[in-house]
Amino acid sequence: MGRRGTVALPSRSSSRRFRRRPTKRIPFAPSPFWLGFVAPCVLWSFRGLHQYFPAFPDLNLQPTTGTLFSAGPATVFNDVPIEVRTDMIGLAYLLPLEVSLSGWLFYLLRRLQWMGRIYLGVTTGHAEFFTFQTMGAYAALALLLLWRNRTFLRHLVKSWGQSFPSSANPPLPPRWLLLGFLFGWVGLMVWCRFFGLAFPWGLVLLGSWFLGALVVARIICEAGLFIYGIPLSPPGTLNQVLFSAFGIDRIGVGNAVKMLAISWCQIRSSATNVLPNFFYAYKLGAVGGVNRTQLTGLLMTAVAVSFVTTHLTNLSVIYRFGVGKLSSWAQGAGFNSLNWLFTQVTMKPKMRSEHWRAFLLGAVVQWSLVWLRGQWLWFAISPLGWVMTQGWPMDRYWFSFFWGWLARALVTQFAGYSGWQAGRPFAFGLIVGTFFILTLWGIVHLYYPAPPVLME
Repeated sequence: MGRRGTVALPSRSSSRRFRRRPTKRIPFAPSPFWLGFVAPCVLWSFRGLHQYFPAFPDLNLQPTTGTLFSAGPATVFNDVPIEVRTDMIGLAYLLPLEVSLSGWLFYLLRRLQWMGRIYLGVTTGHAEFFTFQTMGAYAALALLLLWRNRTFLRHLVKSWGQSFPSSANPPLPPRWLLLGFLFGWVGLMVWCRFFGLAFPWGLVLLGSWFLGALVVARIICEAGLFIYGIPLSPPGTLNQVLFSAFGIDRIGVGNAVKMLAISWCQIRSSATNVLPNFFYAYKLGAVGGVNRTQLTGLLMTAVAVSFVTTHLTNLSVIYRFGVGKLSSWAQGAGFNSLNWLFTQVTMKPKMRSEHWRAFLLGAVVQWSLVWLRGQWLWFAISPLGWVMTQGWPMDRYWFSFFWGWLARALVTQFAGYSGWQAGRPFAFGLIVGTFFILTLWGIVHLYYPAPPVLME
């Protein structure tokens, strides 16, 4: 304070002492982004070059734990994937700590749950138990999402003939949103009827998929898993639960076949779920100040163009190069699906008491995690971990999630938020570099056949 109570402002000479000095960059020093970009290119190229030149050293980035225990309940930890996915390490570093923590923590808890079932002498199918447990978690989270957004949905319906204020920057007027939703449902139902699926079972199938898609969109947007779908291992996905809940006899063999055929690709595949990608685009548009209505038109155009392009490209590759050019999963997908359907039709599975207990357990735990996270901020575990750790995505990614979480936790602890910010370009480089090198080796293998660099 100066004399007479006035505030003394710093003079020009004193302000120079506090002025931030520009950091000197070392000449020719690579940026963190390019360091992260080069790292996966080098690591994955070891395997790529080894396929053509066996004398070149191989680097296995997709190992397993092997046989750790010869017998007993702990054998569930044998042959656990411990893959090093550089893109997922970078992604986990960018995620909030509670999300990346729950990604690997709940995976290990599921293994411990499996071990406990064996220890208690449970001999029924473990895969079925976890499938119905996951479905219970999905149902609980989907209903919670709808319930928490009930005010907005009610307002949307009441605003049928109105328009959102321009300051809200809406993607579309309320009438267009509702009409698009209704006409989309009607179009899908007509499509199902065209292929001979009975109306009630088409409604059940699409309604179940809608609830699952809400959860998938939430997981992709919050946990950043760009390749993710409803995590059920059997080829039937949702159909496994639907066939057991309603019974093959009630559904009918013909309807069961059509439900599998209709849902096999476009509903089962997570790549066709564009909802989370729209959310990403709206987020980027908000940062850049882009009009959402115009952005929505561009996004719909992009979906139409990509739909035609990818289908024509896939058909061209299959018929030009043959099924042998597809991945091992794609080569056996059709045959495995028919085998699974034959088992369902002949065995006619039904919901047993254990299935209902698993379903309720999954739902109760999911609801409890959401409640705990909403009640106490110190409960630093994301509820998404419980619902997303079943299935192949986290089987492959959990170990990389651990390393990304550990890197961020250590950097934040010892270097603070600014230190974490400084590491973000390196994490982005890991992601972009992984996409680049795997795409490059995929193109090379298309013309010069060799075993794949990455086994998916």
